[in-house]
Amino acid sequence: MFFGTMIINFGAYLYQLVVIRIFGPEQYGEFATLISFLFLFSVPANVLQIVLTKYFSIYKARDHIGEARSLFVKTMRWIIGLSLLAFPIFLFFLPFLQRLTHIYRFDSFIYLYITVVGSFGIAVFSSLLNGYQRFFLSSLNMSILTFLRLLSGIAFAPISVPLTILGNAMSEYIAIVFYALSVRFLFAKPAERIQIKFSTVFSFAVPVLFSTLGMTAFFNMDVIWVKHFFDATEAGIYASLTIFGKIIFFAASPIVIVVFPMIAERKEKSIPYASLFYFGLFSVAILSSAIVGMYMFLGEFVIRILFGEAFMNANQYISQYGVFMAFVTMLNYLMTVCLAINKTIAGFLVFIGSIVHSVVILFFHASLYEVIVSISFVSGILTLVLLLYYRYGKSFQ
Repeated sequence: MFFGTMIINFGAYLYQLVVIRIFGPEQYGEFATLISFLFLFSVPANVLQIVLTKYFSIYKARDHIGEARSLFVKTMRWIIGLSLLAFPIFLFFLPFLQRLTHIYRFDSFIYLYITVVGSFGIAVFSSLLNGYQRFFLSSLNMSILTFLRLLSGIAFAPISVPLTILGNAMSEYIAIVFYALSVRFLFAKPAERIQIKFSTVFSFAVPVLFSTLGMTAFFNMDVIWVKHFFDATEAGIYASLTIFGKIIFFAASPIVIVVFPMIAERKEKSIPYASLFYFGLFSVAILSSAIVGMYMFLGEFVIRILFGEAFMNANQYISQYGVFMAFVTMLNYLMTVCLAINKTIAGFLVFIGSIVHSVVILFFHASLYEVIVSISFVSGILTLVLLLYYRYGKSFQ
């Protein structure tokens, strides 16, 4: 999973390199804002993936593949129905989104909605493969999706921002075909009635919703607020920083992806998991620190090689933004582990932290540096709070 994710991340950043060089600061600021909305609108998909991964992990531990099949099929049916019902609601709020972002292309947001729907399908397939710990197939399919996105970026970015968003959607739906071929093992046995209480799912899904919304806000709302408060060029410079920040976040993602179902399974079987938790924690900390150190000494060189002279102003902020994303990465790991062992208050803590994160930007946005320092302080304090909660907090069954 680690090496597969490295390939995926390389392809993802090659995609960003292609579009950022084609767009320039102003157009890339618009594109990055739309992608930030994509992450925010996909929060329910991320919640669904976490919840399903936990239950598929339990089914694996109990060898209940028939129940897993029923859960998979019913979830896909619900996604199709709800996506059709939600579209008119999306159209109702569309004028507000256009005024907030100063992006008035109607087709950009329509293509964005199509992409969000596709992300729900990807989430269901990924949760099944990860829950059954079929990490090779999971990383292989994500690699295919990344490759398709790269091809779409090369083809559509020279034309327009809206078509580049459409290219993301097309890539997802083609990748879903490959995902479908990877889950054929699920249909080896007949479907069985699902033995899950709604109250149990609800008690887990609600904190997952808040935690996922909070984590998504931590590395997306700042882009939206900067686009609102600063001019197009500065917004584009800040958006380029997020690429470097997400290198830290996604470099550590395979650790989180693997640890979550393993700890959930050990929790179900009452097997000790402390050594696994600390191994993951120190791995994330060391990896994040190493990348931040690289930014401190090689930031100017990396920016010039990857993005060109138009983005050189980002160099003065790159190490500080790296520190912010290192805290967010640690925060994500701690929150994920807490959810795996039913310490669900972690989700509400992260959500509250994300609100504070946005509020400080509203008050401290005199410069990009002030924005970064403010949000770094918030994320650092919250990381410490979650670490203490993991150690001393209560699990809720």
